[in-house]
Amino acid sequence: MIKKVEFIKANIPLEKTDPLQSWYNQWSSQLFVKITNDENIIGWGEILATTANSRDIYIILGQKISRAILNKDEEEICEINDFLFKILETGKGAVSSGVISGIDIALWDLMGKKLGRPIYKLLGYSGKDTPRYIALSRYGNIDSLRKAVGIFIERGFKIIKIHEHYNRAIDAMKELRDIYGYSPKIIVDLSSSIPSLEKAKELFNSISKYEPMWIEEPLRQSDNYKALKKLNEIVPIAGGENIFTINEFKRAIESEAYTYFQIDTTKIGGITEAIKRINLAKLYNVSLSYHHRPDNGWIGISANYHVSVTAHDSFLLETPPDDPFRYFRIEGKIGTDYLQFKGLGLGIQPKEDIPKEEEDQDFVVYQEP
Repeated sequence: MIKKVEFIKANIPLEKTDPLQSWYNQWSSQLFVKITNDENIIGWGEILATTANSRDIYIILGQKISRAILNKDEEEICEINDFLFKILETGKGAVSSGVISGIDIALWDLMGKKLGRPIYKLLGYSGKDTPRYIALSRYGNIDSLRKAVGIFIERGFKIIKIHEHYNRAIDAMKELRDIYGYSPKIIVDLSSSIPSLEKAKELFNSISKYEPMWIEEPLRQSDNYKALKKLNEIVPIAGGENIFTINEFKRAIESEAYTYFQIDTTKIGGITEAIKRINLAKLYNVSLSYHHRPDNGWIGISANYHVSVTAHDSFLLETPPDDPFRYFRIEGKIGTDYLQFKGLGLGIQPKEDIPKEEEDQDFVVYQEP
């Protein structure tokens, strides 16, 4: 039985680069969910809150709806997921789906530990090495970006995502190709910044010669699938992290708006919802990529890993470049181009006993006033 649901603010700092990332402070914060059952078995989940300042919104909603699942059987994960979405039927979207995501992931983790199995075993699959790419924060200028990318190329990373505004994306790609050639694969995340299809076409036609692996979420109107399809015919597009219902995901697939359809277990409703999307992707034979904001929240990355091994095609997991072993207990391996989680449940849990005197490295349990 579920006895306790806690929402935990964490402040795991990004690895500082020289030059420093523009979004260092925003991406050095996380929000975890901790669920304890009547046997004192603990499951961990993650909510991909947008910024440190937005975490309280998720926590307030999470505290309210989590009361409705106290004393429920933690093994009835899919029923609990359906129940929570029904409670929030009129408020589907980022916050409600995010809260359900954290609870759902924590329940799967708890179930795996209770039954003595990794989550991928519960889903009926074997664990395997999964390819990864690293995502970098935005940098203040192109020279800083070039230096930062060079640092990670020297470390052996082969696929790197950069976050750029559309006004600077072409110049940034030109600089990276002039300096580092075409061997490293570069992904460009435009963070829904282009205001019109006309401007987007200009950018896509100009940037295509620099061979981005894909361009992520180019348009401000992220659900304009007709326009996205036109752009996708010029340069491959990735998107889907902000699609919060299975029917909308189906509509995006049928529109051929993307080459890579993104799934993020910490945003869309957890592992339970991700499996529905994977099965739909199998039916339509489309390619998947697993999104996670590179904020050092490796619990969500582990959840993405466990569902990714159920996919039918090649795929990539998005991760930060930082070393997770400093802040998490992990059973598995993390290489520059692959990862694997092997322990019970998720195979990862945060180190709650990091000394508090180490600034910005302690976990703080949020307590309701």
